[in-house]
Formats: sequence, C-alpha cells, structure tokens
Amino acid sequence: ISGPREVWPDCLLSVCVCQNVCSRSFVIRTRTTCHSCSISPLMSCPPGYKMAPNSTVQDCTLTMSIDGCSSECYRELEMKKCCPGYWGLHCVECPDQHQAPCSNRGVCSEGLGGNGTCSCQEGFAGTACEDCSPGRFGSNCNSVCTCVHGLCNSGLRGDGSCTCFSGYKGPNCDQESPECVSLRCPGSSRCMEDALSGRMLCQCLPGYQKSGDQCSSINPCLQRRCHVHASCVHTGPNQHLCACNEGYSGDGRVCMAIDPCQTKHGSCSTESTRCVHDGPGKSHCECLPGFYNLSDGGCSMKDSCRPDSCHRNANCTTVGPGQVQCTCLQGYHGNGRVCYGNIMQRLNELNTEPGGQWRGHLSNAIALFGTMMYQTTPVNPDGLRLIQILLVLSISPDHRRIVTMANQILTINVTEKGQILVDGAAVLEAAVEAKNGRLYVVDGILTPSSIEPLLPNRCDVIENKTIKVRFEIGSCRACCKGFYGPDCAPCPGGYQTPCSGHGQCVEGIGGNGSCICDPNFRGSRCQYCSSSKKYGPNCDKTCLCIHGQCDNRPVSDGRCKLDSCWMGFTGRLCDRQTAPCGVQAQFCHAHANCDFSQGETRCVCKPGYQGDGLTCVESDPCAPPLRGGCSMNAKCVRTGPGTHSCQCLTGWTEDGDECQPINNCDGPDRGGCHPNATCINVGPGQSDCSCKAGFRGSGQDCEPVNQCVTANGGCHFLASCQLLSSGWTCVCDEGFGGNGHICFGRDSELSWSLPDHNLTILVPSSAAVRKMSPEDKSFWTMKGNLPSFVRWRLVSNTALCVSRYFIFITAADVNTTRYHVVTSERLLKTDLQHGGYRRTLLGFNFQIAVCERGSVELLQHPECCRGFFGEHCEPCPGPKTQPCFGNGVCLDGLNGTGVCQCEPGFDGTACETCQRGKFGVHCDQDCRCKNGRCSEGILGDGTCECEVGWRGIICDEIKCHTSANCVIRSAGPRCLCAAGFEGNGTSCQAKDPCAVNNGGCSLYAVCKRTRPGLRDCVCNRGYSGDGLVCVEINPCLDANGGCHANADCVHVGPNKTSCACSDGYSGDGQNCKIINLCQKKNGGCHQFARCNMNGPGVRTCSCISNFIGDGLTCRGTVGKELLTRKLSDFYLGLIVKISLKGRGPFTVFAPNKEVKSLQSEKHKEEFANILRSHIVMCHTLLPADLKQPRNLTSLSGLVLTTRSNQGSIFINQATVSYSHDVSINGIFHEINQLLIPPDLDKNQDSDLSVNLTDVAQRHGYKTFYKLLEDTGVMDLVYNGINQPVTVFLPSDGVMASLPQEQKDFLFHQHNRPQLVEYLKYHILQMQKIYAERLIHLDSARTLQGSSLSFSCGGMDDICRIIQRHLIFNGGIAYGIDCLLTPPSLGGRCDEQTTFELQEVQKCDLPTMFVTENLGCRSVCIVNFWQPKCCRGYHGRDCLVCPGGVTSSCSNHGKCDDGHLGNGTCTCEVGFRGVACEQCSDGFYGPTCKACNCSKHGSCDDGRRGTGVCLCEAGWGGEQCDTEQTQVLYCSPPCSPKAVCQENNTCICQPFYEGDGFTCAVVDMCHIWNGGCAPGARCSQMGEEVSCTCPRGHSGDGFTCQPIDPCVSGDNGGCHEHATCTMTGKRKCTCKDGYIGDELNCEVKQLPISRCLHDNGQCHQDAHCTDLHFEDATLGVFHLRSVVGQYKLSFSAAQQICSAEGGTLATYTQLSYAQQGGLNMCAAGWLDGGRVAYPTTYSNPNCGFGHVGIVDYGIRKNLSETWDAFCYRMKDVRCECPVGFVGDGITCSGNLLQVLRTTPTFSNFLTVSTRPGAGVVPGVSCYINNRFLTSGDVLASNGVIHVLQGPLEAPPIRQEVSVVMGTSGNRSKKKKKFKLCISSHLTSDLVSDWLCRCMWLIRQGWASAWCC
Repeated sequence: ISGPREVWPDCLLSVCVCQNVCSRSFVIRTRTTCHSCSISPLMSCPPGYKMAPNSTVQDCTLTMSIDGCSSECYRELEMKKCCPGYWGLHCVECPDQHQAPCSNRGVCSEGLGGNGTCSCQEGFAGTACEDCSPGRFGSNCNSVCTCVHGLCNSGLRGDGSCTCFSGYKGPNCDQESPECVSLRCPGSSRCMEDALSGRMLCQCLPGYQKSGDQCSSINPCLQRRCHVHASCVHTGPNQHLCACNEGYSGDGRVCMAIDPCQTKHGSCSTESTRCVHDGPGKSHCECLPGFYNLSDGGCSMKDSCRPDSCHRNANCTTVGPGQVQCTCLQGYHGNGRVCYGNIMQRLNELNTEPGGQWRGHLSNAIALFGTMMYQTTPVNPDGLRLIQILLVLSISPDHRRIVTMANQILTINVTEKGQILVDGAAVLEAAVEAKNGRLYVVDGILTPSSIEPLLPNRCDVIENKTIKVRFEIGSCRACCKGFYGPDCAPCPGGYQTPCSGHGQCVEGIGGNGSCICDPNFRGSRCQYCSSSKKYGPNCDKTCLCIHGQCDNRPVSDGRCKLDSCWMGFTGRLCDRQTAPCGVQAQFCHAHANCDFSQGETRCVCKPGYQGDGLTCVESDPCAPPLRGGCSMNAKCVRTGPGTHSCQCLTGWTEDGDECQPINNCDGPDRGGCHPNATCINVGPGQSDCSCKAGFRGSGQDCEPVNQCVTANGGCHFLASCQLLSSGWTCVCDEGFGGNGHICFGRDSELSWSLPDHNLTILVPSSAAVRKMSPEDKSFWTMKGNLPSFVRWRLVSNTALCVSRYFIFITAADVNTTRYHVVTSERLLKTDLQHGGYRRTLLGFNFQIAVCERGSVELLQHPECCRGFFGEHCEPCPGPKTQPCFGNGVCLDGLNGTGVCQCEPGFDGTACETCQRGKFGVHCDQDCRCKNGRCSEGILGDGTCECEVGWRGIICDEIKCHTSANCVIRSAGPRCLCAAGFEGNGTSCQAKDPCAVNNGGCSLYAVCKRTRPGLRDCVCNRGYSGDGLVCVEINPCLDANGGCHANADCVHVGPNKTSCACSDGYSGDGQNCKIINLCQKKNGGCHQFARCNMNGPGVRTCSCISNFIGDGLTCRGTVGKELLTRKLSDFYLGLIVKISLKGRGPFTVFAPNKEVKSLQSEKHKEEFANILRSHIVMCHTLLPADLKQPRNLTSLSGLVLTTRSNQGSIFINQATVSYSHDVSINGIFHEINQLLIPPDLDKNQDSDLSVNLTDVAQRHGYKTFYKLLEDTGVMDLVYNGINQPVTVFLPSDGVMASLPQEQKDFLFHQHNRPQLVEYLKYHILQMQKIYAERLIHLDSARTLQGSSLSFSCGGMDDICRIIQRHLIFNGGIAYGIDCLLTPPSLGGRCDEQTTFELQEVQKCDLPTMFVTENLGCRSVCIVNFWQPKCCRGYHGRDCLVCPGGVTSSCSNHGKCDDGHLGNGTCTCEVGFRGVACEQCSDGFYGPTCKACNCSKHGSCDDGRRGTGVCLCEAGWGGEQCDTEQTQVLYCSPPCSPKAVCQENNTCICQPFYEGDGFTCAVVDMCHIWNGGCAPGARCSQMGEEVSCTCPRGHSGDGFTCQPIDPCVSGDNGGCHEHATCTMTGKRKCTCKDGYIGDELNCEVKQLPISRCLHDNGQCHQDAHCTDLHFEDATLGVFHLRSVVGQYKLSFSAAQQICSAEGGTLATYTQLSYAQQGGLNMCAAGWLDGGRVAYPTTYSNPNCGFGHVGIVDYGIRKNLSETWDAFCYRMKDVRCECPVGFVGDGITCSGNLLQVLRTTPTFSNFLTVSTRPGAGVVPGVSCYINNRFLTSGDVLASNGVIHVLQGPLEAPPIRQEVSVVMGTSGNRSKKKKKFKLCISSHLTSDLVSDWLCRCMWLIRQGWASAWCC
C-alpha cells in the first residue's frame, strides 16, 4: 500500500456468516498525495482503493506556499475466520463440540490453519480429551496407577484398584508367586495359570505369539490393516502405524487424495497464476489471463500499454492484467490521460486542436497572454490556478455525486466523448475562476423538484364583481394545477405529472397534496403497482420474474429486482437455475455454482460475488453506476456479502424504493417551531422558525413584544419603528424595500453577500436562458426568486452548507458594502445590544458598533423600490426593469398590491398581451375576422385563419368544408359532407359510429373511433375475439392457466382462474404433491401385501414374497390358511408329523372333526399315515376339478375317489363343506369326516422289529434284496453310521422284465463292481424321508455318490413309486417300477465275446527221439466285453434317453440311442420338446390332437389344453366360424384381453387375470417357475414363457439334462492319466498306478528306504534306520492354532509350518499320507493356497462319506482361516553296533580292528613315557623328533596317532626285565595303550614289534608300553 500518509486498519464488522464461519471485515485507509484543491475530483486512489465521500480537506501545502488538498482512500478487506471451536479451510467443528472444544480439557488447533487436533492437558487423552491417559484415573486424571503386573481400573470413573495377573498378588500386583519364580519365564512372556490344568505356565505377553521356544512379536502388517493408499509399519508387539502414501493425507486407515491447490494455492502465485489439480498430491500452475509464460516457468504480466492508452505527454505503466497507469511527464500536470503543461502550451493545444471548438479562436488570447507570460515568472500561483481551471474538464469517468447547500444532489457524469454533464446539462467551459471558488457555464437550467415547494407558485384569479353599481377588481388566491397548500407546493411526482400520472392529487390552496391512486397503483406518489406481481404503464402486465422479487413499478420491464433471486437461480428474470456440478464442482470456485440451464455447464459466481466462476471475489453491491438500485437521494450501505440496504439521505424519507423530501413544517412539531412562530421550509429536512408579528425570539421560543418599545418594535433590522398617522409602523430604511418586517436591498450586492469559502457556482449560459420557456424565465429571473436560484448552484467543496451570513445593504461602493456585511451570524433585532461589535467582511479591524438606541447607525427607513410591492417588496409582474412590460402602471410600494393597471388595448397580469380582438405593438389595431381566428396580440398581424366552410381575407365567403365535396348540380354547386361525415357541407362533423349501441360492438368490447365514421371494436381486458363477438379468455387453455401440472384449472371469470389440485394430489393448486395412499393403513392392501403408487389416486396391491392373491387378500401357505378357518386341531396334528411349508403344491382335505383321539405314542406311524391320507401332492385341485369323477393318490398311498351329486362334492364318503381359495403352495377343502384307510387295524401294534428282509418277502422285492445280500451292500445298510436309510426297491416283476442283455452284463461275476454301483444308487444314507419331502429334497445323495431327483407324477413318468412308507428297523423303503441307473455307469449292456488267436507256432516235443520243431502249440481263445448301451440309453457313458427308460422320448418319438447315439428324440407329428413331452402349437390334449379353430378363434392348446376355441368378438360356434348377428358389448368396455359375455360380464382370456375390465398377464414364472425344469431360468414376454436350462445342462428348458463333459475330446478336462465319470457332475479319478488330483496325475511311486543305498550314508558297520520311510504319513502332519480350530490364514499357516521346520504340504504329499492311513476330518491349508483334508473311511459327516481327499480347491481369499497340513522330511538314523564307538557316520572298533581296516597303517611303535624318553611336548607335535601328522584316531580301547617316521628303539637293557617283572607283579590290571604308527616301518619290523607288544600285554606288566 503506497501513500504519503499513515495507513491503519480499522475493524468494521465481525459477522458470523454461517454457524462456523466468522468473516471479519477490515478497512485500510490512506490519503492521496497533496494536490490542488480544484482538481480533487480528478484525483484517483491507489489500485484497489476507493475514494471516501466528503473526505477531501485542505490540509497540506504545495510548492510556493499554495494551499493544497488531500482525500481519504479506503479499501475494504474481508478476512475469513473460523468461529471459535472450528478449524480448517471449511471450518469443521472441533472434537466433541464447538461450545466445549476438547471437552474443555485441552486446546483445539482451531482457525483456518488449524488441524482440529486436541492438545490435552496433562493426564488427559483421547481425540476430544474425553478420557484419562493410560495409567491415570480420577475425575481430574491426576492420579497415577501403581499396578506392576495387573490391570488398573483407570479412566475418569476409575479408582485405581489393581486386578492382578495370574501368578502375582499384592495391592500393586508386584509380589510374584513361588511357582512363577521357579519358572524363570524368558522375555516377552509372563507366568500365567493354564485354564485347563490349573498349572502355572510361561505364556507370551499380549502382542506376542509362540514361535518355537520363544515369543515373537506379532506383525499386524501381514494382513490388510491400512487403507489401500497407505503403508503399514510394524512398530511393536501387535502394533502398527498406518502412514498415507505420497499424495494422500489422513490417519492411514482412511487416506484422502491431497489437492495441493487447496493449500497455499499449490505454491502458485495468486497474483499471476492459478493452480490446476492434476491428481493426488500433484498440481501445476497456469498463467492467468493477461499473463504469459516465461522460460523459467513463471508468469509475467503482458504489456497492456497502447499508443492511445495515455496522453502523449505521459508515461504508461502496466499495473495489472489489462490495466495501465498513466503518469504525466515532469513539467506536466494531470491524471495521465490528460496532461497539461504551462498556460501557453494549453492555449496552443486548444487553439490548434483539430475539430476543437476553440480552434482558431484563441489567437488573440495567445498574443495577449504571451506578453504577460514573458513579463512574469514562469510559474506563479495564478498560473497554477488557471491550470486547475483547465484540469476540471478531465473529471474521472466514474459517477460522482455532490451535494448543494440546499441538501440537493447533483450527479456529474462524463460521456464517452469526454463531455461533462451536471444533472444532464453539459458543462461548456470553466468561465471564471474566483478566490473562493469556480464558475462553470452549463447549457441547461438545474431545477430539482425538491426546491420547487419553496417557490411561490401562485396563480391568482382575477374576479370582476359589481357591487352597488360600483365595479371593483379583486384578487382571489389560488394555486396552479399541480400545486397545493398555502405555499402552493408541487404535488408528489411533480407539478407536470402529479401523482406520477396514476392518481389524483388533492391540490389547491386547501389541498394537502396527498395522492388518491388509480386502481392497480399505490405509493405516496402512485409510483408502484398495487400488486407485487404486476408491472407496466397500466399495471396490468404479469411480472416475468420467476424465482425472485418482481420490480413492480409502472416503468419496469417486468424483470426481477436487483439481487432478489432465490438461492439456486440467477438471470434477469431469475429463470436460470444453478446447482452444484457434482464431480466437476471441484473446478468451480467455492463461491460459485454451476449453471447448466443453457446447455453446456459453466461456473457462475453466487449472488454477492463477481468473477469468471473459477475465481470469485466479493462484489460491492453499492458500486456505481447501479449503486444497488438505490434512489439518487439515498446512499447505499453494504450489510454483508452481496447484500445492501438503501438509506435515504438526511432530509429525505423512504417511500418504497425511492426517497421523498421531508418537509419539517408538515410534521406534528412544525419543525420544532414555537406555536407563535412560522415554520419556513428551507429544503429537504431543513426548516427555519420565525416568530410571528408581535413576537420575538429564536423561533423555537417566541415572546410577545410591544411595538416600538422593545427592539425597534419587532421591525426588520433594516427597518425602524416610526410613528405614522396610522400608528407605530415598521418602515424599511432608505434604499431598502419591504414592509418593515422584511427588508431587502439591491441585486448588485448579492455577490458580496457570499462568505469567503471555497464555493463552486453553476450559472446557466445566455443560450441556456434563451432556451427557457417564457414562464420559467420570468419566474426564475424575478428579483425574489433569483437568490434561491443562485443558492441551488452553490456547491461547497466539503459538501456542507456554507456558514450563515448577514448583509446590511447600502447603495455604496464595494468596500463600503463589504463593511456592511456581517458573516457567520444571523442577527435579530434583539441581538443588536448596546456596546456590541460585529466583524464585517473587511475583517476584524473593521467592525460595526451598536448604538445605545439599539439600532445600527447606517440603517434607513424601509421603502420598496419602484417596481416592487408588498411587505416583502416582491417584484411587480413583468420583466426585471420593466414592470407591467411598460404597458401599464404597477401598484407598487409597501402598501401596493402589485396589480398592473394596463393601458388601453393591453391586458394580462403584467400587461404582456393585447385585449381580445386587438393586435399590434401598441394593441391599438382591431381584428376584422368574421368567421375565423385572428392573429392577435402584440406580435400578431391581424391575419385571419378561416373556420371550416369559410374563406376570404376576413373569412366572410362560404366554402365547402374540408371534409366535404363540392358537387355541381342543376341547382348549382352544393357542398356534401364526405363519407364518414355529416352536416350541411359547409360544416361537417365526423360521424361517431360508437355513439349508438356501442357501435355494434360486443357488450364486452370498447368501441374506438379510428377514421371518420369508422370504428374498431376491441375486446375488454379479460376477453378475446374480433370485438363484435368477445368471449371470456380462459387462461386454463394456455399452460393450464399457470396452475401446477397436477392441478385442475377452473375458469372463474374473464382471464381469471382458480387452481385446485387434481384427484390424488394435495396443495394450493400452484404446488401440488401426490397423495401417497400407501402411507395410511397400507393403502387398504392386505397386511402381507405391498402397496405401490402407480399414479395419482391409483395404487396397486401386490402380495409379498411367499404369498399369493390380488393384494387386497393375500394367502400364504396351506398351513397358515388352515389356521384362518380355525382348523388348528388338524393343523397341529400336521405340524407334528407333516410339514405343509414346502413348495407343494398340496391339496388338503381337512376334516372338521376332532383328530386328537387318534393320537398315541404307540400308533404314531398309523396316525401320521391317516393324516397323509388327507393330502394329495403335486396338484392344486379346485372344486371344479373335484366335481369330475377321478382317482387321486394321497401321500399315504390311499386312493381317493371324487364325485359330485346335486352340487355336493364327495371325497370317498366325506362331503366337502367349504373350499378355500388357492394359496401359495396349494389349496384346502374342508370335509365333514376323517378319511381312514380301510385296512387300518387300530388294535394292531406297530412292529418295530421288522427288518428289510421281512419287507422284501412280504411285498415282493426278493430279487433285489437277494442282490443286496450277495454283494455285501446290506452290510452298509445295517451299518449304524449310515442309518437311517431310505431304500428304493424295484419289484420282482421289474427285475424279471429287465432286458436279457442287461441281466447278462450286471449279473456276471466279472461285472460285480458295476452291480454294486447300481445297488448303492438305490440307497439314501442318514435320511428317513417320507413322501411329502421327496419332491423338493435338497440333498438326495446316494451311497453310490450320485444324487437322485424326484418329481410329481404325470403322464410321462420315468419311474413311479408304487408302494410307499414301508417302515423297517433301519429306515424306510419305497417300491418302484424300474431299476435306477447310476449316471456314472449308465444303461450298460456290454456283451461278452471271444477272440481266437489264429497263429499256430511250432515247438519241440519233450523227448529226445523226436526231431526238431515237430510239436505244435494250442490255439488260444480270449474272452472280453464289448461296450454296448441298453435300449433307451446313448453315448459313451450310456446315458438315459430323454423321457426315461420306460418311456423313451415320452413314447411319442424315437431316440437316437446306442453307444454311438446322441440321445436326440425325433418326435411324432403334434409333439415337440427335448423329450417330445409337449404339444406343438395348434395341438392339444395328452395325445396332442390337432386344433380345429378358424382364424377368428384361438385354441386352448397344449398337453393340458382342452382344444376349446376362444372366439373373437362378433364370432361364435365351436370353431369360431359363425358370425354373430348380435355382438355383445359391455359397458364399461372390457379389457382388450377379455371377452364380453352375457349379463354385461367380462372374462379375462387365458393367461390373464383380473376383473375383466382390467386384465393383467399372469406371471407364469412366479407360479412353479412357469413349468420350467427345476433349476432352469424362466422368462416371460407377454403370454409366452421361455425356459433356459442352467449351466451344465442341455434341453429346451422344460426338460433339462446334465451335459456329459466326459464325452468331449478333452476327457472332460481331466488329466490324461485320469478317468472321467459322470455322477451328476464331472468326477476325475487318477488311474491305477497314478496319484494326484483331478487335473494332475503322476506315476505313483512307492517309498524306498534310503538305507538300501550305501547304508544311508551311515558307516558300513552302523545300523541305518530311515525315519521318513518308517513314518506312515510320509512326513505330513496336521497343525492347529493355539486359539482353536480354523484360526489360521494362509500366511499364518506358512509361518506355523516354518516354525516346525517344515513347509505346507502339497496335494500329492497329502495323497500319499492318506494312502498311508492319515485320516483327519478337519480342512487345512496346502501349498498354493489350496484347502483339503484326507479321509480313509466313509463318514457321512466328513465329505458326505467320500474316501480320499476332500478337496475345497484353491481359495481366492487367502485371509480365510483353516488349519494347516505341513510336510517335513525326516532324517536317517545311524547307530554304531555294540563294541564300536562313533556317531554312526563313523564307527571305530578296537585298536587291532582299526589297524587292520586302515591300509595306510603299515606298522606301529611303542613309546614309553618314562622320564626323558616320553612325548616331547611342543607347539608342533613331535614324538622323539618325529612329526605328528594326525592324531586322535579313536578306537574302542584306545587312540592312534600317526607319525612322520618310525621311532628308533633304544637297546634292551638288563634292568628292563627286572623292572618289567617287578612291574608285572605289582599289577595284573589291563591298561589301554597308545599306538603310534609309522608309515615308513617295514612289515618285518611291525611283526616283530607286534609280537613283543602282545607278549607284554599277556604278562600284564603295567610299566611296559608298546610304541
């Protein structure tokens, strides 16, 4: 901030914008440089600063001691600040709450730069300091816990008590138990009590885990702990730290991408660049508009200077983007745009300026001033003054406003061409420069309306009255039109257009000036429309503003008021919607919205801000030129960001959006005047008080006075109280006019009455005065009005009223007159006291003295000048120096009336015109016009303007009217009025066609005359038409009359509407919301229905899942519906034995009789059988179905017969009394009695000892049972682990009817494994399944491994259950009529064939007498099985043909069977489908007959169709081929999907449901999957249902068969050494001799002991044991977490195996272990992320009885937790035999054995250790000077050392033997010997020495040594 004065900030405002943001506004102030006071308006503030109003003061000195001025500049800055308790750029609330940040226990890092963290007080911790620090407790957290080995009760509510760990005790848990002391637990562990054994153990501390014998730190980073964009750092035991990666910020658990642009603008310079976000933690800087890139990456401002930017005598500097600063060169003055040199330079410029107005006119002035400038100094104060005068022409183009002395506002503007305008009047030139100001010449008159109330606008009316023969002329006071009150003040809105032209002003002398507004208008001057939504001259236009406040002024164009748009809208009409930009909102400024209403989105600054949307700064709503839309008599005050208020200036009051002047005299206190005083309105908010005649005082206080006794009798101070004939009278002094109470002097003295202040006078030019109207000119130039006129133009430089002044007027010279002027005081007569002195205009040394008599000596007697009259000496009518225009005599003088007595011929108030009928300068000429108008008056010449029909000089000759035609007839010429006119021809008047009968227009139209005789008919407001016929405008026809789209528009009058929300909606009509019927009582839907709103007032009810119905009524399962009929007795019996919650469908016959009596524990099976006799499975039988005679099979097998008789339905002997509606899984019918099987014997005891043998014998299943026994399968049946079982027994008849080829295959001893597969396929293990559960059985896995599927019986059953519920002691059996074929084997009928080897080989007979090759070998016959499929089976695996074995292709087609067949069915005519199970289109019934309907009917086709023809409307007959003469029509009409029948009933067509009037397609897929096969996907389009088989299946969707992957060329995806079998799904089994999983099979290798090869690397004499070979599991072992089962992730499993010295086992290694006997029913991790477990025997609870590897496959989620299977290769153990020493790798025997087995040992020597002959110790081992090459060769009885050479034996002495003998006698104990062997001894020497040594040993001489 630059400036010569001190700069200081001033905090203006601190406003909490939101709840969390507290913006703080600062004002920085400075002052401009000292300059000439006359160019203050031209001075500008530094960039970014504004000029403070009324701040220019004369407070400095220029060069040459010239007074100078400076102005105050200010700059408003708003500093965003977070409110206390908030932090960050977005002012987020501090932890806990902003009222108590950090729980009042810490300090929050708040503010814009804060991070919201709490710095807690000592002892406190937590995000919000809400808890104590670890180890502290108490309400103040000042207590420290003392627990050593225990848990402390810490926290705010803790008491510090210790809970000791096991093994410790004492108040502080510091006393260790003796058991723990003895354990000496290592680091990272502590002594704890084992929960199971109660013993004290060393266990790892929290955060540590067992790793061998040590406790290792748990690393949490091995699992995903941190955010995906964070790194995990292991910081301690089970502790970690999450740190966000580069470019992200957060706590590591949550990491957010960093936008560098949000922090310090990404280090970009805010002055020249903007920051662009490139990604997490990345950004770059781009140059702002007006800047360009530099090579170093910075931005430099573009040079905005142009040749025409500044004056040619100025320097141009770029100060901002697109902004330049102009500085005048040295020696020049100005603002840079205009620079002036000295006076002569400026004069030369003006004189030579091309096209300038002064071009060539200043030559004389240049010559004159040139001489003066030559004689004077180059620069002087006068020269500077002249420069200042010239500079005023370069006023800044900003709008300037100045206030005059009368509180009036003048607006100064500069046009684009540089023309200065003052209130619209152009300033021509600064004409006069005076000491106390400047005089400008303007080309207009400045007459603001606020001064007009001060003007005496009286229009006196002259009245002529005749009284008693005497004619008198009197005057009656009246106001001109547009004025009111005693002072004739102008009406509101101005006297030219009172009440703005929209009302009637209460005008006249007695009026009060109030406005009576016309309809549709309001306001003090009717300046607003009464409706806030109307505008226009007639206030009849609807405002165009949509989402804002309408500018409802008549002069408005219907737009919205400034800054009145609602949040989210913008534009002139607030019609453009803005909203945040979603993902792109980050590119808009924080104070901007995204405008998407114009196609492409763009950023628009919010209200109160301005910019390009990317950068928004707070706007100043009070900035010119709009100034917030405030009135020119108001000031705009900012109240916040983008908000402002308009405050009327002093002296003005608010009137809507405008300001009206305040007349203090109209107030209740009359301007504060005394009751005996008169209030004088000086200007807006200004008034003066003057005591009335006979009173004295200040006006606020007045007291009565005695005339001529006190203070000169109350006379004017320029008057004296004189005793005249009429009494004491106030008479003005000589030279003054007036009535004595008011005296005034001459106009010539006016200029000297001005104070010595810096004033500016605006004077109209003579041309401007000439352009004034005569009335205005005469009014303003009157002597009494001229001071007010001049005062309006006096403008103080400080915008304040000048000081008061008082003038004593005399007819003296200038100095004398100045001596008579007293400044700064208004002196009343009472103020002129004796001895007083007053300072005059001449200064302090020239004062006037007040004499004792109380008057000033200079005062004369008052008298009005000639031409003035009345008490106030008002001017007589007429020009200034020519009263009554010189055409009469004015009754002037103090007592005059001012009436002009005109000379003969003259007339008028001022005798300004001629009498009527007179013309000429002297008004002495008479007009002679007969039938015309005379040019009369002073300026008239007497010519005549003839009336219509007359002509001639004096208009005395007749002529046709201008609207008549002259017609020549026989009688002569005649004037006939033209068409459209009427009259006698000389006088024609236009016909008024509207005068009669409204001109033929409509009663609702206005007849408007256009041309004579013609008219236009215009319909009234609210009507439309041609005028002849007008009809009411119905706004409802256009855009629904402005009503809501969901409202009904009601036409209530001409162009008037009423809005009412439509049915189903609520609101006021303008805003209607749909009524949600579902919110009240579920919309009337059933409690198990879902209510959905489909439209206004329309809702649909749909039953929820597992319920069926129309939504108004929903039915669940049959079991639930039984309870609604109060059949709980029967239902409770069912739920004990039978569940009706399945899919069904069930048809239940519920007896209403009591069934409890049948229940008993002894007969529970019989009771359940009775209940099942009441249930029919797989059918939903309606009453219509039961009426037809038919047989039904119940769940118990009981056959139920249905029939009907006389409307009653019978089930066996029971009668149906009630039939319920269809439920989700069937229907029930109520019957009147129980259905009891006829063969039931209630007294028979249940034989629970019946076995399967008895069942087979009794019911005819002996053949199949015999096979079960012969193959050993019965052992599996009686194995308790498989019970209970469900067995399906083919009958003896079925077994006998098997194809012979199949019998040959199955019953052959060679194919016994295949037979076992067949038999096991008929047995379900661990399940006792009753008939009701078979249909929807989820898990029906057989002993064979494949699954069985069941379905309801139908017309094409593959295999039927012929006998059910055969109970035996191991489970339940069913009789079936087929042999079930396992998928893995198929229908195999392999044939056994033989093959003869035709080659015959010669051979030798076994005898020596036969020649060679005379014998022969026998021909061999080879038996083998030829693969072949049974009939009805196909493919490599002999899969069953579609439809089943007994009904291949449903017996309606031929199957492509056989080993090479593909199983495709070729259907007969009329059938289709994979198994020919459906009828083709146009065929119906079980046999698929052809339909016989005509083209006018549709057939009820399909296997279950009836073939009935459904006819179209208008057709009938069985085949719909008869056209009906009478077509049935229903009202209301039926649905297009319904047929109208008699009795006006509508029946929905097939596949549709509803009431007939509304038919909806039945959701077939919702009902039993649309008939699709189980698992198939059902889809429906209209009536058509399509089925798609699931993955891995083929078919048409109605019939689906598993795809056999094993028949593909890739062996079903199995390994080449694996066998692919189909068991419902693909199964891969490695072939014999191979091992592995389904995808990899490798050659099976038997384990070989490593001891067989080189004795396992052991010594040859050692015993070798291969521990790995001896291990049955071959190194595989199972591990489990110490926490429990299934607690190990994949990585944890690897670690736990590694800790045991192994690795995770592979699948193959686990397979070897399984075959070695490893059985473990617990899944564990394997190598490669695989999970599996081994089983060695069948267990239903483990892998569904699978034996082998139960494989869960490779897991995608390695975080799953299982156990682990580890693998570790065990070592080879080597053990030396008895008598040997060593580690097994090396073994040594006795010394001799070692010597014999070591080839390099050739012989040995004995060394004696006697003194002097023993071992010589040394650093290098020497023995008797022989180097020791190796030593310590162990033997079982000694040690061997190897020497470099032999030792030389000393000669044998005699004493040796003695010694030897003595020694031998001393001890016979054996000694161990050290043998020293030399490789250089000969064998002879060795033998010799060996013999000697052995002899010594045998003698037992202990002192003898062998060497």
